[in-house]
Amino acid sequence: MRCLIVGAGGTGQSVARGIAKIKEISKVYVMNRTLKSSIRAVKEIGGKKVEAFKEGQFLNFDYVIVTLCAVPFKERKKNIKKSKNTYEIRQRELEINLLAIKKLIPFFKKLPLKTKIILMTNPVDGIENYLKKKLPRKKIFGFGLQLDIGRYSKYLG
Repeated sequence: MRCLIVGAGGTGQSVARGIAKIKEISKVYVMNRTLKSSIRAVKEIGGKKVEAFKEGQFLNFDYVIVTLCAVPFKERKKNIKKSKNTYEIRQRELEINLLAIKKLIPFFKKLPLKTKIILMTNPVDGIENYLKKKLPRKKIFGFGLQLDIGRYSKYLG
């Protein structure tokens, strides 16, 4: 099986490392904002199964795991401080992360129908609903609300 990780920040790199250890996975591709940053992430991840995804490469993946975080850590902290509740925080993150996801729609449309898209991008429920409307024939699964809960609980007490 082949897997593509979209977004090679801390979460994406951690997921790539873990998936590369699975015997049934033959190759893990990493796609970040630029090829240069994808190559840098691959070096940090390490392993023979991991390589940078290059534009124009085949799209025959079994899984695409989206771990984008368009909200930088400093911005997230500011957003948390000025928000009244977790709903406001999640709405702001949804707004920002949807901009990044929208750019990927043409790419996702080219994927084979068998490809499963797994979302770990926050807030996962909003991103999942959006993609299911834009890509109705694709297999899209979102999980990770516990990531949101843990992160926001830490800051909001």
